[in-house]
Amino acid sequence: MNTLLISLTRFGDLLQSQAAVRELAANGGRVGVVCLENFAPAVQLLEGVDVVFPLPSSGLLAALHAPASSSPATGALCPGWMHALGGLAQWRNAVLQDFPPDYVCNLTPTLSARILSLFLAGDAPITGFGLDAQGFSVNSSLWVSFLQGASQVRGVSPFNVVDVFRRVAAPACTAQVPISFPLPEGTTGLCGNARLRAPQGAMHAAALDGMRQEAPQEAKGFVGMQLGASDNKRRWPVAYFVEAGQALWDTHKLCPVLLGSASELELAERYIAQATHPVVSRCGKTSLLELASLVQGLNVLITNDTGTMHLAAGLGVPLVSIFLATAQPFDTGPYSVGSVCLEPGLPCHPCAFGSACPRNNECRYSISPALVARYAHALFKEQPLAPGACPEAVLAGTRVWLSEFDTTGEISLASLSGHQQEDRSVWLFLLRELLRQFLDRQRTVPFVLQTSHLRFCCSPDMRQKLQGELARLCGTLELMQQQGRLLLVRRLEHVQKKFLAGWESVFSLLRASPYFAALAFVWQEETQAEGQSMPDVLEVMGQFQSLFVNLAAFIAV
Repeated sequence: MNTLLISLTRFGDLLQSQAAVRELAANGGRVGVVCLENFAPAVQLLEGVDVVFPLPSSGLLAALHAPASSSPATGALCPGWMHALGGLAQWRNAVLQDFPPDYVCNLTPTLSARILSLFLAGDAPITGFGLDAQGFSVNSSLWVSFLQGASQVRGVSPFNVVDVFRRVAAPACTAQVPISFPLPEGTTGLCGNARLRAPQGAMHAAALDGMRQEAPQEAKGFVGMQLGASDNKRRWPVAYFVEAGQALWDTHKLCPVLLGSASELELAERYIAQATHPVVSRCGKTSLLELASLVQGLNVLITNDTGTMHLAAGLGVPLVSIFLATAQPFDTGPYSVGSVCLEPGLPCHPCAFGSACPRNNECRYSISPALVARYAHALFKEQPLAPGACPEAVLAGTRVWLSEFDTTGEISLASLSGHQQEDRSVWLFLLRELLRQFLDRQRTVPFVLQTSHLRFCCSPDMRQKLQGELARLCGTLELMQQQGRLLLVRRLEHVQKKFLAGWESVFSLLRASPYFAALAFVWQEETQAEGQSMPDVLEVMGQFQSLFVNLAAFIAV
């Protein structure tokens, strides 16, 4: 069986598909990957990939905007878009000739990626984000719809993207049965099935030799510094990196190594200008594979939420990761046991996409260099880190998390700073337990808590708000199901209007809720899908009501 996986997003997202790729390969057959051409070298780091098909996006765009010219076939004058379409057709024919897919998995929710999945699939089934024959969006499971919603709403996703990709890619996710992914027997390493292929060969050796030769002789190791981030608001200050680097050089003679793309050279120059300790700069000087070689040679990496962080996690490199503004470790954190994740202890964190900060980006300066250096020191010395072992983090206003595998074989977080009883934490851990069963389409009442010690202990204000929202949602859904059953028997216009008004009420409640906003997208996708019959819609409503009834029961305890 040939499985064609489509990932047309960033470097980090491609690396986060490793576990899904490995598990697809373990099911038998071959795995091909379609990715953006500039990230194609990174596919060499993915275990289980048999062939890669880089999408020639730059060439297609160049052809699209080129002036009209003669067609090689007919000699007729053709506009640029016709040449671009012809180039895309040639690329697609080459893919299908080399790797006719029996199954297509699209991990990218954009319309262009959905069209491409249909273009490549032919008659093969599509899992993930697809289109039907009429061009309407189709999501193959509740997990897929949730992934789309969680990517647009901050703070309400308790699942790491790696594990969500695994659910999206699994063909069994479309079945009406619970899915679990325990670690396979014999799995080794800190990152389970997300471990990447370690770079080797002459290029790897040359990259490491260059780093060692540039460092002073007294250096006893290397601490990586990933200075940049996808957004300036998500970037820890350069001066803080410098201070942490100075502390690690003074204490352990760890030489800082600056990493990043050419667009981040200005940050590296600022670091070098401020530093009084030795520095090796590789910012803008490496290919993706050379970057992997450098990262593998580090003793520890201090990083913002970036593709470099996911690269280090997959290679098993100790990590101290910083999550600011819209970034949070629960969903985009490193998939590696023992990684330390720090985020501001501010009530507004994480902030919403596209929102202006009313606190003048205070979160960027809330995590102290001394705290970051302390955890880098602990990881370098392989000192044990225990939950609740860092009370000074609370005083510093920082949430500190340690990554670990839970009983289902998925990555989770344990608090090192005493924040496990914070309202946000309690909610995310409860939601993680119950939402997993909902997205697996379980209808049991009550849902089962895998974490037996989990208790819903929140503030009275949060409990009151949640109980009010759940009561309104459950009441509206119960009424809608009665109306829907009536409409199955007889199409009454006034009942239909009330039913549609109820749908809009549920959607508005979910979208406006700080607790359920991501589910608004699931509700919309699963109840408005083209071709949905009333029994299908009632089934989805029953699943939502089961989730809310179970949540209400746990909150009431």
